[in-house]
Amino acid sequence: MAAYFKQFLSSLFLLSLSFQSLAATIVVNTDITGDGCTIVDAINSANADTAMSGCLGTSTGSFGDDTIVIPEILAIQNLFMVNNTAGTLGANGLPQITSNITIEGNNALIRRSSSPSVPDFRLFYVGAGGNLVLKNVRLVNGKQSNGSAVFVYGGHARIEDSEVRQNNATDPNGCTIANNGVGTFDASVELVNTRVTNNTGCGVVSSSSGAITGSVQLVVQDSVVSGNSRTGISVATGTARIDRSEVSHNVGSGVRSGNDVTLLMRDSTISNNKSASSTSTGGGVAIVIGTGSPVTTLINNTISENEAGTGGGIRHSLGTLNLVNNIVSGNTSLVSSANGKEILRQAGFSGGTPIAGNQRNNLIGTSAITTAQAVSGFVPHASDLLATSNGTVPTPLRKIVRGLKNNGGSGRSHAPAGGSPAIDAAVSTYILGAIFLFGEGCAFTTFFPSFATVTRSDQRGVQRPQGAACDIGAVEYEETTLFVIPLASGGTVIVDL
Repeated sequence: MAAYFKQFLSSLFLLSLSFQSLAATIVVNTDITGDGCTIVDAINSANADTAMSGCLGTSTGSFGDDTIVIPEILAIQNLFMVNNTAGTLGANGLPQITSNITIEGNNALIRRSSSPSVPDFRLFYVGAGGNLVLKNVRLVNGKQSNGSAVFVYGGHARIEDSEVRQNNATDPNGCTIANNGVGTFDASVELVNTRVTNNTGCGVVSSSSGAITGSVQLVVQDSVVSGNSRTGISVATGTARIDRSEVSHNVGSGVRSGNDVTLLMRDSTISNNKSASSTSTGGGVAIVIGTGSPVTTLINNTISENEAGTGGGIRHSLGTLNLVNNIVSGNTSLVSSANGKEILRQAGFSGGTPIAGNQRNNLIGTSAITTAQAVSGFVPHASDLLATSNGTVPTPLRKIVRGLKNNGGSGRSHAPAGGSPAIDAAVSTYILGAIFLFGEGCAFTTFFPSFATVTRSDQRGVQRPQGAACDIGAVEYEETTLFVIPLASGGTVIVDL
């Protein structure tokens, strides 16, 4: 009897797994104007858990967590009309996502048609409880007040190996990808190996509508947010993590945060984000939103060549700022007389108290400015390296880091220059309190069962360290091989491998 009962439980377990894995695959076999299974029909079928319209013959498997496949032969999906509206949030070109749907794009271009007669609408809207995964798609020309490409409203979206470009958020505060918490619903957006570039409006925003009890999460990993007409990434609610990413050439701050947000950013490059306004603040990172008590932790980032009215590198106005192993160098202020060009710590106009948190082994400033010009309201730690003219290691910018370029990985970065004071100067783990290694530098300590120290990779995925110790900043220095090739003319060519 015992053996029979054990076999019964095993069969029941396998049966439960089969129910959990129920899924239909729906193949799009025509464009939006064709007679067959369009992308609109496929989404409606997945939401309804039954094959609809022209998708009757293209669906296989049992409905549940469904996958929509766009074949390479249908790589261009032009949208011409409004499919639905999301109340005051505006028109959408595709059906609202209300179930668990994965779209395998095969590099498909999903775009609002550029014809003058086509009305304004965003591309994707993920409603409360909806869950959308986009893989290998290009989202182009959405036009809406906010979330012009993707608007998540109490749902979840994960965008992988994709490109989101040339969309238009028509509201002055609107963004291309909007993650919005509402009521009791959790909301999340994940960008993995995805480019959000050259859009009108900010790149990505994570916020909420009214009082919420659900969580709001944003993850940006191995991605690029660049060339957008306003702030790159704005986080007003919940938690956010930015790993191994490039945030560059946005008009305004690279990353903007505040309220009670918990933000962790590691191994990323924040560069060339600039505003033309002398009243702007925090060109690279601005912790300025609201009056709450955010906790912002920056580890092994390179924040360089950003510009704002004041606080060209970092503006810290409220909450706790933890700084470990960061390069904050070569940033500028439009107000030439203003100090704190690299880091400005100053309470905001709407209140809030900026608090110095854990701070170790940062490289700050260049020899072009004094320490007083580089930092204001910010007291460097004894372990910080000051590259300022009167600092501990006076160094020009280009002898600290090279210019922004593709050094490997998914985005561009500033590689350390040969002989840079950033090389081998990072702390691995540091002691918080006097007992346990809670702090994380370029490594972290596992507490059970091995208590081992494990190093992270840099922005490009190169394992740290490459020398005697980890380097400060987003990128580890690697020795280059130089070949000198003599020419018949008597000159030489130097090749840097």
